[in-house]
Amino acid sequence: GAINLLEACTNLNVPMVGIAVGNYQEYNNYSNSKVAAEREMVKYAKYRGTRVNVVRGLNAFGERQKVIGTGKIVPTFITQALKGEPLSVYGGKDDSGIMDMIDVKDLAAILINVLEETDENAAGYGHVYEAGTGVGLPVWEIAKIIVEKTQSSSPILEVPMRPGESRRSKVVAENPYPFN
Repeated sequence: GAINLLEACTNLNVPMVGIAVGNYQEYNNYSNSKVAAEREMVKYAKYRGTRVNVVRGLNAFGERQKVIGTGKIVPTFITQALKGEPLSVYGGKDDSGIMDMIDVKDLAAILINVLEETDENAAGYGHVYEAGTGVGLPVWEIAKIIVEKTQSSSPILEVPMRPGESRRSKVVAENPYPFN
């Protein structure tokens, strides 16, 4: 899919912003496919002159976020807490991942800014920007905050890490895109 979009943008000379992931260091199918697409975007910019830049959207949360089938922690935890169901944290209290949470409105603003920069060639092409806050929270703490904010009695369960994910993985922007 990414290559089809890149070909179309190259042939039509249309600017493009690709969305990548912050957990590029993980070795699971989702991360691997997103990293491959990111590399293709940078390659097209470098070798074919495609007007494309990449935004690594970290852990976006916000209104109207889907719950079913996404695995997104904020809407999943909120839904579980509101139903009084347990919240499962992979890695538990001591080994859960550390996540950089960004409001979807801020992520949208970054995507628009990068697209405008790509269109105007202000910063060139083939750049990878990190859309995050630079601040990480353990998933265990995020679960606690959601239980408190929803005034839920839901327990927080410690469950083993999923295959392909590391203990205490850190998905935090090291060089966050300047916004606000």
